[in-house]
Amino acid sequence: MWNLTLRLVLSAVVGVISAAVLNRLLPAFLVVSVLAAVLAAVLAFFLASARLRKDERTAGTSFANGFAVLSGLLVFFATLFLLTFGPLNVDRSFSVWMLRNVAEQEQIPTASLKEQASAFFDPSSGEIERRVNEQVTLGNVSLEDGNIELTSRGEMLVFANELMARFFGLNPNYALGGE
Repeated sequence: MWNLTLRLVLSAVVGVISAAVLNRLLPAFLVVSVLAAVLAAVLAFFLASARLRKDERTAGTSFANGFAVLSGLLVFFATLFLLTFGPLNVDRSFSVWMLRNVAEQEQIPTASLKEQASAFFDPSSGEIERRVNEQVTLGNVSLEDGNIELTSRGEMLVFANELMARFFGLNPNYALGGE
């Protein structure tokens, strides 16, 4: 069973890597994500069916085929979820931008952050305060004397966002500070 699980995980990894490669070639991330998820699912189907054919003594042919199809679908949806949840968040998130901005400046006056963030939201909407409070609640930043500081958890998140942005070739304005 471990062998089969390893093959299915390998399929998802192939899908994620192919999405990163294809995303650099095609400017349509959603299309690339679906293509990569399909590639991962097809690979999972063939890997699962090949493994189960070896074990046909314990499992019937219909079970092996059904399990291979189910494995392919599972890997398809898991890969698509991974590809859309992480990279799309890093590529378009105000919170990712805010954490990166605080990381670059070590601390930033709240008023200055609001001014810089006005390019994303109208300051009178209250959206900026909501995002700052959300990040405080999550433990990514702390508020000290009117300044926002990045916590160690926030530093790890900034690092992970940078890796994801570089790996998938995402918009550098959010996670990479406009590099």
